[in-house]
Amino acid sequence: MVLTFGTIGAVEAQTVPPVSSDLAGKGAADGTVVIYSSQTTQFLDGLVGNFKAAYPDVKMQYLKDSSSGIAERLLSEEAAGVHTADVYIAWWDTVSRVIDAGDTVSYTPEQASAYDASLSDPKGNWHIVGFNPLLIGYNTQSVAEADVPKTWQDLLDPKWSDKIGTYDPRIGGGAYAYYYGMWKLYGDDYFTRLAANKPFVQGASAALASAVGSGQLSLASIGYTGWSSLLGEAPIALIMPSDGVPMMDMMVSIVKDAPHANAAKLFVSWLMSEAGQKAIPNNESAIYAALPSIAPPAGVPPLSEIKRVPIDYAEYISQADAITKKASEAFGLSTD
Repeated sequence: MVLTFGTIGAVEAQTVPPVSSDLAGKGAADGTVVIYSSQTTQFLDGLVGNFKAAYPDVKMQYLKDSSSGIAERLLSEEAAGVHTADVYIAWWDTVSRVIDAGDTVSYTPEQASAYDASLSDPKGNWHIVGFNPLLIGYNTQSVAEADVPKTWQDLLDPKWSDKIGTYDPRIGGGAYAYYYGMWKLYGDDYFTRLAANKPFVQGASAALASAVGSGQLSLASIGYTGWSSLLGEAPIALIMPSDGVPMMDMMVSIVKDAPHANAAKLFVSWLMSEAGQKAIPNNESAIYAALPSIAPPAGVPPLSEIKRVPIDYAEYISQADAITKKASEAFGLSTD
């Protein structure tokens, strides 16, 4: 695996308060915590195992769907007065919809004091617990070393016409994080210029990665986890572009009227503890924990060494429809 990257300053490490025995007892009395999430099954199974090892008296259950699918289910259930979910784990674009609907409650665990303040909602409705970078992947057999792109702008070179893949902008989640990042760096014009290279537009990260691995495409832009299953198995290398890396922020919230409110608080507190953060980095959902002292998987540069595309969360949501529409139109995709 090849990774190149820019730099940003490191966040000073802080001591993480342990989860209190009082909260552990209250969570155990609930007996169960139900998670709704758009994360991968492998990632969620890992959380189940790690949480069970710490709190064997609390059964963790989860329901997994796509970013839009799990959000719609949670919103429709809450609107109907059906309260099943205790905790919601997803990316910011869908978490914000649930918050705007009034379907989360404020909870800021003691552990949040060890994190940069920007990683928690001042009102306590969400906390960032992990990150997944959006990268350029290329086929090492079809792309000469001299031609390997270094920046997102390099993807606009006409030599990549019919040889490049990209997300369908209409699917939300990582796709929107990518298009927001390009808009933030280069404005609307980037979409039109990328479309001129006639990219293969696909909603599934795995399909894009497979097309690059097989040689159907020379390169594509998707999240790290889209590439993970092919690393070491296909002629693929990855780049963290020097002009900025868009990040998908994994967020956790407690759902309003959670049937197991104390178990939900216990789970969120554990997830933000050192033990919980060690369960985050993997090749299936997020490779970076939000706690800076937790190392990413082997071969991945520290988060402090990545030049991240800055996110204004209010703008991220307020511009979502417009950015999605402009990117879709550039590729000739209907948004009706």
